[in-house]
Amino acid sequence: MRQELEEAHQHEQQALERASAEAPSIFGHFVFRVMTGSMEPSIPEDSLIVVRRTEPSEIRTDDIISYYSSDPELNGSVNTHRVVSVEQHEEGTVFWIKGDANALQDRYPATEKEVLGKVIFISYPLGIAVNFLSTPADLYFSLYFRCW
Repeated sequence: MRQELEEAHQHEQQALERASAEAPSIFGHFVFRVMTGSMEPSIPEDSLIVVRRTEPSEIRTDDIISYYSSDPELNGSVNTHRVVSVEQHEEGTVFWIKGDANALQDRYPATEKEVLGKVIFISYPLGIAVNFLSTPADLYFSLYFRCW
């Protein structure tokens, strides 16, 4: 367990270095589109989620959080998973997380420095609409027939 925490701390440092710019927020809220099915059925792939900046002390087991992943395969990108346990260490709070659709919990925990906050809103239809409107070909097609 100690070795896993040391390894996670090393990956955390690397993730924070890669995440050179914080995700843009509006009044302490972040908006993301979910790119994978790891949180299905709770959060379908392509859903739009709103994440409220949250103090680590307010995060509990079963909360869904977004965080900068320290998993080397995710290269410091923002990930969203459910908290399965919370541990207090000298270095700070550690959140063990797991995607609802995943068989095992994540190998690398999220530390309090990596956490953006709790998911407070989920919308699959809005996610589909944002995805549609952000694809140039779809937007052109939509505008062409709208003006016709």
